[in-house]
Amino acid sequence: VKGLRLGVDERVVGEASAQVRKRYEVMLTLFKGLGMKIVPVGFPDWKTLDQLAQLTQFPDATAAHQAHMLTRIADFGPQVRARLEYGLFIPAVDHLTALRARGVYLQRTLAATYAKADVTLLPILADPIPTLEEIDVGGGPTLQATMARIVKYTRPLNYLGLPTVALPTHRESHSVTELGDGTLLIVGGRDG
Repeated sequence: VKGLRLGVDERVVGEASAQVRKRYEVMLTLFKGLGMKIVPVGFPDWKTLDQLAQLTQFPDATAAHQAHMLTRIADFGPQVRARLEYGLFIPAVDHLTALRARGVYLQRTLAATYAKADVTLLPILADPIPTLEEIDVGGGPTLQATMARIVKYTRPLNYLGLPTVALPTHRESHSVTELGDGTLLIVGGRDG
């Protein structure tokens, strides 16, 4: 990875929780120590990308499950059922517009973001890994906000069709120290 330009969108990453940002900084230090060059980048209108993704994904998911929704609705839990039903209320014109917009937004993202960077680094989750109880909100009023936080950093890239690699990090805090000779000292976690 030495010499690769690693793009960082501080605005988008700044929307993650403090715990996630702390782990993110550890990863940046690690990649910098491996010889990557950290460069500032910006994704064009991250919120719009997320909204366009929803306009494509919800109707597609609803269509894929429609037969079972009509004949076996009890097989779906309240949260999944609510998300699938949401797709019924997206007009076809909005769905088709979002599909057509994908190419335009992909070109904008490649030109604006990847002209300066070879790869970008984003967290997978905006918050620490939630428990089942935290995300089991049923079909209630907090469903969309709960799911939005979970897919905040993956849904826009999925919409654009950009390839991604998920790298695991330890749940505990780590510190990375560059020893000056190219060696990285990583301290923390359960094993110290």
